[in-house]
Amino acid sequence: MTSGIGYPGAFATSVDSGGPVGLDTGYIRDCKVSWLSVTQVQIATGVCRSDDDTTDIQVSGVLTVDITATGANGRNVDTAEAANKWYAIYIIKNTATGAIAGFLINEDDLLTFTWPVGYTKKRRVGWIRNNATSNLRDGVYIGKGSSRYFQYRVNYTELIALSAGSAVVYTNVDISEWVPPTSTYVRTNNFYDPNIGASYFYLRPDGSSYATPIYFSWGTTYPSTDAFIDVETSTSQIIEYLVGNAADDLYIYIAGFYDEV
Repeated sequence: MTSGIGYPGAFATSVDSGGPVGLDTGYIRDCKVSWLSVTQVQIATGVCRSDDDTTDIQVSGVLTVDITATGANGRNVDTAEAANKWYAIYIIKNTATGAIAGFLINEDDLLTFTWPVGYTKKRRVGWIRNNATSNLRDGVYIGKGSSRYFQYRVNYTELIALSAGSAVVYTNVDISEWVPPTSTYVRTNNFYDPNIGASYFYLRPDGSSYATPIYFSWGTTYPSTDAFIDVETSTSQIIEYLVGNAADDLYIYIAGFYDEV
């Protein structure tokens, strides 16, 4: 037994105990994910509790995880690398040897993936999108605890969810390309070009019954309006929009998303 591991929330136990007593349920500190290249992400040092609440996992050195490889510090072996897919980013642990690695799991394999040999404990620490050209989309997680924000770092042309939208009744916008399956809160950047003065646009979650929700901005003919708005999504990562005049144009860009790890 040790006297703790130097992080708030740690109890008097070894981080490699593998037993039921250790860090608080759901605890995580650091282990921040960032994009490294079109094929790699990095996981920073830190500590977390396994998602089955049995094991403490300490990352003592930076982990580099490569989507073109399989197994520990690669992707799950069950399917080939796939474009236009989300990959869950995990820290995994071999409790027999104490080895720690990163691991990418295709969103379609989350319930059926094959573990790398010897690894039995895990904790999700983020998501990364493999885009249409099978390149990991650049971005970085911000935050040290379980509530984090992922900020994209790519050209705005890669983040366009709606181009010149002019619907005057609420219309769906599918943002699942930029928002992963477990996230239902997103930061949008909206460029609004109204045709008449004092026009307006609204954003709301899919299925909302509110005609004039709080997610709101307005503009005049000159200048146009550019507004960042955080908006809740449905569990299918869909939001709805409308504009005040059919001649108006609304552009929605996805700047990032919020994630509970």
